Amino acid sequence: MWELDISNIAGIRHGEPTVKPGINAVQASNWQGKTSLVTAIRTVLGGSVTSATLTDGTDAGYVQLQTPEHTYERRLRRTGTTVTADGQPYLTTEEQQATAELFAFLDEHNRIRTAVREGEDLTPHLIEPLEREDIEGQISRLKSEREVVESDIDRAQQAAEKLPTKTEAITKLETELAELEAEMEDLEGDATESGEQEELRDDLTAARRKREQSSQRVNRLERKIESLESQIEDKESELEAMTVSAAPNLSEKLADKQSTLRDVDQEIETLESLYNATNNVLDGGHLDLVADVDRRIDSDHLSCWVCGSDTTRDEIEARMAGLSEAISQRREQRSELQSTVSDLEEKERKTEQKRRRKHSLEDKLNTLQTNLADSQEELTAAKAELEEHTDRVDQSA
Repeated sequence: MWELDISNIAGIRHGEPTVKPGINAVQASNWQGKTSLVTAIRTVLGGSVTSATLTDGTDAGYVQLQTPEHTYERRLRRTGTTVTADGQPYLTTEEQQATAELFAFLDEHNRIRTAVREGEDLTPHLIEPLEREDIEGQISRLKSEREVVESDIDRAQQAAEKLPTKTEAITKLETELAELEAEMEDLEGDATESGEQEELRDDLTAARRKREQSSQRVNRLERKIESLESQIEDKESELEAMTVSAAPNLSEKLADKQSTLRDVDQEIETLESLYNATNNVLDGGHLDLVADVDRRIDSDHLSCWVCGSDTTRDEIEARMAGLSEAISQRREQRSELQSTVSDLEEKERKTEQKRRRKHSLEDKLNTLQTNLADSQEELTAAKAELEEHTDRVDQSA
């Protein structure tokens, strides 16, 4: 079962209809909202939106669809003569929306219906969803190719950033290798070298190898610590600049305004019902059905069908004018309330976004600080090991 919540769509000020599984039929006389209901369903499913989709005289509206699995909503806003829509409709792809426009929403503006009525060729309309599907496939393939290219560019940039450091390390290793080879040649050229000298040479080679390994480890840890400190500094700066200061009692204010808005909606609905019913009695020629009318030259005299007091048609019409003014005032009040509610909702959303971002930054900062402490401890041990191997090299040399 689908439950709908409709506000300011076509001729519907507010309604909450239900669509049950199977065939649903809507029966009513003219101007009772049948087309407006279909327009609301079409809107939340993902159909096209026009200026006529919003209720005349309003600047915003929405349709919410609650299914057993998910909630979908489209919000409409009028800017000048243009109406824009945002939110998540039930149909998400252009292919689905085009198919629905052609084969589901069979109103008087439907292109297939118009083509049949005017005897035009249906082929372009029938193959339109297939053409959109092919376009979406091409877009998807191009996006995949772009992601591969961007990934290759990122790897190339990372490699370019590391190139100077790697080149410097290679030069250093080549220099040390040349020095070791020269020492080896000197040692090998001494034919009278004793067994003790052989052992010392081996110890020197092993000590230098371990010293080089320790040196590389120290360099790696120092670069890692430098990177962690830079990241920590960035996160701390962002946290320091971030302020999450929600307006006092924002949620309570929002709930209060929403409650007031619902009350005003109910008042408007009540006043409009009373106005329409009375106007139907007066203008529809049904006054004789509810009261005994004494038609005089000055005005029709009758007993009020509600309270029984004597009155005239002119007095009733004067009260109708006052009722119309009250309806207009409440509509203006509702427009102001709706604007206030929208502003409060936006403030609440932005505050929650900042709060989540702050928590995320704090978690990342804690992780970086823990990694920094571990790396500093490891660097201290690596420097001690490097110093030990350097002493061994000096002793062996």
